[in-house]
Amino acid sequence: MAADKYFSPEEYRIHRPNKQGTGSASSFQMTMIKSSYRDVSVFLTIAPQIGADDAGNNKFGWKDAEKRLIMKLNMNDLGELLSVLNGVKPKAGPAKKSDGLFHQSSKGNSVLGFETVKSKDGDILYKMTLSVQRDGEVNKFTQYLSVGDGAILNELFKMAIAAQFKWNMVDEPKS
Repeated sequence: MAADKYFSPEEYRIHRPNKQGTGSASSFQMTMIKSSYRDVSVFLTIAPQIGADDAGNNKFGWKDAEKRLIMKLNMNDLGELLSVLNGVKPKAGPAKKSDGLFHQSSKGNSVLGFETVKSKDGDILYKMTLSVQRDGEVNKFTQYLSVGDGAILNELFKMAIAAQFKWNMVDEPKS
């Protein structure tokens, strides 16, 4: 069997620092692994604000495995998120139990909440909450996304779905 081929375009990052130092940043990274089948996923990483560098720029804990949270989004997850971004439903996840998108693993579980909300000024926003439980400890981040962020994510998610099913011109990585 041939070695796995791996392809990953540039990630999309959203930074939301605040003056209190309790902000966060998120990253959406599409990946494609091809061995005996094609597996396209989008990885969501959320990292906490961890202060500032010498130039006063905000820093985030991208490299700190103890602080950042990661969730692998599959095709069904992307469809749910797109249904919110496209105004089909107000929240991602089952209608009766709308905690969000739930993933269970041997190490714990993850829940991604994603919903349309309004700001104090009446602007439409997307509220994204990622909660990860590992070894009995729960870590959680909430971040608000603009409609502009939502428009970019809409394109990324549609591109990932099209790549998974070869519905576009994205080709497999070359050896």
